[in-house]
Amino acid sequence: MQKIVCTYTQQLLPIAVEMTQHLAQTFTQVVGPNGDDSTDDKTITAMGILNTMDTILSVMEDHRDIMNHLEPIVLNVIGLILTHDIVEFYEESMSLIYSLSSNSISPDMWKVFELMYQTFLKDGTDFFTDMMPALHNYVRVDTQAFVSNENHLLAIYNMCKTLLHSEVGEDSECHAAKLLEVVILQCRGMIDQCIPSFVELVLGRLTREVKTSELRTMCLQVVIAALYYNPNLLFETLEKILMPNTTESITQHFVKQWVHDSDCFLGKILFACSKN
Repeated sequence: MQKIVCTYTQQLLPIAVEMTQHLAQTFTQVVGPNGDDSTDDKTITAMGILNTMDTILSVMEDHRDIMNHLEPIVLNVIGLILTHDIVEFYEESMSLIYSLSSNSISPDMWKVFELMYQTFLKDGTDFFTDMMPALHNYVRVDTQAFVSNENHLLAIYNMCKTLLHSEVGEDSECHAAKLLEVVILQCRGMIDQCIPSFVELVLGRLTREVKTSELRTMCLQVVIAALYYNPNLLFETLEKILMPNTTESITQHFVKQWVHDSDCFLGKILFACSKN
């Protein structure tokens, strides 16, 4: 079905909604209590259905009228997965959320953001890397709506704090730091109240053992993003943070570490800072 969807996209336009409804109904039957007794077969079938739905969303993304009809159908499936904690389909559900949020974010999609956060609090730390693309969309696609509700910012901060204070592994921690950087750069001038907490969080992580240059670089980039956001606010924040077991100021430590790791930085942020 995925091959058919990709090959005959134009021909499927008139029946895309009907096809997705059928897929959603079949998914509900497969994962329900009366589904196939074989767990392996059930999982494979359900994953195939979810992947086909994601393919339909991808090929229909430029057809806004069709997407408006597809969204509530797919959201019912996402809601079923997340509210019933069907962990084996979390990755596919996050991919569906990403596809639905790539170009616009409806009020119902903001409810899904809240559902993602609740999922994270229950058992989502292992799936944060799968959540990351969709979370990035929420920050990027509708920034005004994102900053208009302080609970959105609080959810992002709490997720990143949980990861940076836990033993989930430095790959997930890198994603958490990256998300903080994205929020700072995307919301420039709109989240002054968040900058001290973001900066203190990543600097606190740097005071503990960091095994990879990737995590150290990502944490430093959050501070550099804050420098680009508002230099005065950053330095005011740094002056209030005390470094444990040293007489060196946090500002000196940050600049020294930045210069030491300058060869690790890829990217646009150094260029942006130099232009600023």
